[in-house]
Amino acid sequence: MAVRKIIRMGHPALRRPARPVDEADIGSDAMHRLVADMIDTLHDYGGIGLAAPQINEGIRLAIVEIPGGPTRYGELEGRELTICVNPEIEVVKSDIAGYWEGCLSVPGLRGFVERPQHIQVHYTNLKRERETISADGFLATVFQHEFDHLDGKLYVDHIKDPRKLVFEEEYVRYVLPAEEPSAGEREGPAPRMQEPSAGERGGAAPRMQEPSAGERGGPAPRMQEPSAGERGGPAPRMQEPSAGERGGPAPRMEEPSAGEREGPAPRMQEPLADKPA
Repeated sequence: MAVRKIIRMGHPALRRPARPVDEADIGSDAMHRLVADMIDTLHDYGGIGLAAPQINEGIRLAIVEIPGGPTRYGELEGRELTICVNPEIEVVKSDIAGYWEGCLSVPGLRGFVERPQHIQVHYTNLKRERETISADGFLATVFQHEFDHLDGKLYVDHIKDPRKLVFEEEYVRYVLPAEEPSAGEREGPAPRMQEPSAGERGGAAPRMQEPSAGERGGPAPRMQEPSAGERGGPAPRMQEPSAGERGGPAPRMEEPSAGEREGPAPRMQEPLADKPA
């Protein structure tokens, strides 16, 4: 058992139709080893389906396993491991619906694809038994997506509107909230973390500024309101209780005029300003 490398869009093997598996090879040791490698690879890459051509094995073999619960495709109903040899699809109803599909061979992208939503899957299992299962909704989409690989196709071939092929990060940030408001709210934390500062801004700094920006920045505005240029520094901090008594000894000896009270201060600042010159 081993994790195999998944080849990506652009590799010629992904565009070649796979050959049917001989019945004599279905239960062979080589087939079991290949399936074990595919399962390990699927789990390691975090996917829900994998076709043999994706690991450069050109045979008609695909596996699907949906663990259920939250995934990169949203909340999904679980599906046990299904190993399909020489599968065929029969469309039961013509109902069509679209999903934003992703692919391990097309990493980092999502595309909106419409497919039949009610199908039957006919395939051979590893015991050489022919089986049929019914699949609806998203599960039907998954089987069709995987079996496309067996015909040398990718999901991007089915996208009708090229504007609906996007990067995954932009899908989460822009498309998901716009098309599925409730899902967008549930996914809220992820987009907030991706935005430059929205996720981090919600910390201490905004909370300090919310109640009263005027009061919290108290010392600075009080110094600037009456005479920011003349009062300067320590004097205003000591003079908070009474604007009339703030000036200490100097104002008591002079007229209670605000303009005269501050006289000594500018006189003391003038020579200081001249010294550097």
